Amino acid sequence: MGHRDAGAARARLCAGPPQRACAQSADGIAFKGPAQVEANEPRTFVAWLEGRSDALAGPGGLLRVGGDLTVGAQALAVERLKFEFDRKTVEGRFAMRARAAPSRRGSTRN
Repeated sequence: MGHRDAGAARARLCAGPPQRACAQSADGIAFKGPAQVEANEPRTFVAWLEGRSDALAGPGGLLRVGGDLTVGAQALAVERLKFEFDRKTVEGRFAMRARAAPSRRGSTRN
């Protein structure tokens, strides 16, 4: 799936077989597959993401972010993350997990 946004940006999500890429569970829908975002005008793209119509002034260069994306109700992760901006590259991994809901045992409600 591909999409074009402000700032001459392009977002792509690639999925393998449907049973592997998108799944429905008791926790909701999950996605797993490669993802990439590229923006030729990153300041305009970031302004659009923030809901602003004005782009910040200053030099800009190609923005490229990609990796193996996993999204679900309990976790968000990007393996093999590669972030490139202004001829600088950062590589690594990003992961977040949802906190467990607090237990309601022993509580009463009036």
